Amino acid sequence: MYADAVWDRVGTESDELSFNVGDVVEILDMSDDTWWQGNVQEKSGWFPSSFVRLRVAQDEEDEVYSVPPDAVQMVGATLPRISTMPAGDPAYATYSRSSHSNRRMTIRRKDSCPSLPRKLTPTEVRSKVVEEIINTERDYVKHLEDIIEGFLKKCRLNSKLFDRESVETIFSNLESLYEFQLDFLHQLEARVSPHHMEDSQIGEVFVACRRGFEVYSEYCNNHPHAVNEMCVLQKKEQYAFFFESCRLLRNLQNIPLEGFLLLPVQKICKYPLQLSELLKYTSEDHPDRAGVEAAVEAMRLVATHINEGKRRLENIGRIGKWQEGIDGWKGPDIVETSTEMIHSSELHKISKGHSQERHFFLFDNQLIYCKKEAIGGRLSYKGRLSMDKCQIIDLPDGQETHNGLPVRHAWKMDNKTKGKDYIIFSKSPEVKSKWMDAFRREKERVAQDKASGFSVSLKMKRAAAALCSSTTAAVSAAKRRKSFNKKQVLRVTALSESVDSGIRTKIEASPARERKGKFSIFF
Repeated sequence: MYADAVWDRVGTESDELSFNVGDVVEILDMSDDTWWQGNVQEKSGWFPSSFVRLRVAQDEEDEVYSVPPDAVQMVGATLPRISTMPAGDPAYATYSRSSHSNRRMTIRRKDSCPSLPRKLTPTEVRSKVVEEIINTERDYVKHLEDIIEGFLKKCRLNSKLFDRESVETIFSNLESLYEFQLDFLHQLEARVSPHHMEDSQIGEVFVACRRGFEVYSEYCNNHPHAVNEMCVLQKKEQYAFFFESCRLLRNLQNIPLEGFLLLPVQKICKYPLQLSELLKYTSEDHPDRAGVEAAVEAMRLVATHINEGKRRLENIGRIGKWQEGIDGWKGPDIVETSTEMIHSSELHKISKGHSQERHFFLFDNQLIYCKKEAIGGRLSYKGRLSMDKCQIIDLPDGQETHNGLPVRHAWKMDNKTKGKDYIIFSKSPEVKSKWMDAFRREKERVAQDKASGFSVSLKMKRAAAALCSSTTAAVSAAKRRKSFNKKQVLRVTALSESVDSGIRTKIEASPARERKGKFSIFF
């Protein structure tokens, strides 16, 4: 019998099994409701049964059944002849031991046996899936409550160690997230049939609460900053002691606060997986079928929205870092208006009869152009254009001239606000084509953000830029240390070889009797 892993599992004891989401687990023993024995990639061990989902369609030729301890006597008479059975005999049995249960017997049969456990039907599996969704939601809400009561509120009370900004950075909107999840849990429980779990209709609850799940966007976007803040604080003994005291007072698992703060990020990513499993075992004529289908799509959109927000925030950090490398910057910071760089290249700009080579950078909402210095190659700020105030006009080759020569691969940027226009031209039609495509994508991006209501607070933008700068600095420092250590090793090695060579030369140049007297201690 086989099962699919639905959660990551890390064994804490030598006889426990570790696996990742999606792994196929061969079930060896399931006589205990809580702990099962299984095999993954030739490694066997025990694991919580709630971490896997039994497959409905099992291979009839290799089914695994478990016999509880009180059934051992029933098959005991069979054991003496098993050792003498021919290899092709249809049945055999083995014993297995575990620290989690008493001695059990696992029987593998190729033929069916009415006295042994049967395979679960799709309806029964659906019941198990619904039960697991409810149970994991209850556990998750309890974890959130533990974080708030055990850590967040304690941090707020200790104003000597934590100011308001630090608490917000670490915990973000966790309290809002908890309130939403508690209400969501109550709605789920109201749609569950306790005595007939398979009849439960919970799909519509996910659809109805789809907007509420957007509370995760802020939390997930802030999570890297929370990790960074914790890394800084944990280096100080007083903070490490404080967090450990909070954990012990709440009697929580022996994992750091960073581990608890990761739970919401993991949870929102697992909803599509759980619902896909529920859909797999929901028949076409089940009253919850349409609801579950809609729920799967809704939660996928939520996950996509959150992932897109995270990606955009990372891009904000990058463009904030990019601005630091521009000399003579003027006006608002790049992150105040834009979230990502869309395209860039060197172009020529004709303005007031003069042609200038500039490096152009297209972002959402604005176009920045810089001058590349002849010495050092650094970029210096020269100007910007607001894309929503500019009209891009394609120019056929030869329509415009410069110094009596036709301008090719060009377009005009008409600044409606300032009453100015610029003629831009590239070196080739391929470069122009890429820019035309980039302008189209910029308009689509801005329109999509407006339609979806996507926005990032200026505070979060600045935090992302600061985090990117600090991370880049840390990586650069690590590389310098690595390079320095490598040079030191090479230097010491060279010195060692030089000294060793000198010793050998001196020994070889000494008389035999003198050499023996001086260096006999080494032999």
